Amino acid sequence: MADPVGQPASTTESLSGWAAPYVTGMLAKGEALANQPYQAYGGPLTAGQSGLQTQAFQGLAGINVQLRRWVGLLQLALLLAQRLRTTCPPL
Repeated sequence: MADPVGQPASTTESLSGWAAPYVTGMLAKGEALANQPYQAYGGPLTAGQSGLQTQAFQGLAGINVQLRRWVGLLQLALLLAQRLRTTCPPL
């Protein structure tokens, strides 16, 4: 809907007297921060491991060692079974 002829298209309001110093100061601080150069964060990007995570990883490492031992024993058993099958006559 068009504005009536002779009527202002908008009105302007100002800040309350008690709020103006605070808002002006905050805007000034924001402008000052915005004009600062970028400062990259140089600290760690992730948290360290928790005690529970460390225990879990140590447990998994122990399982890996045990699995390697079992795999080695199974490979040896398969090799012996193959040799027995090729060298021993059937019953």
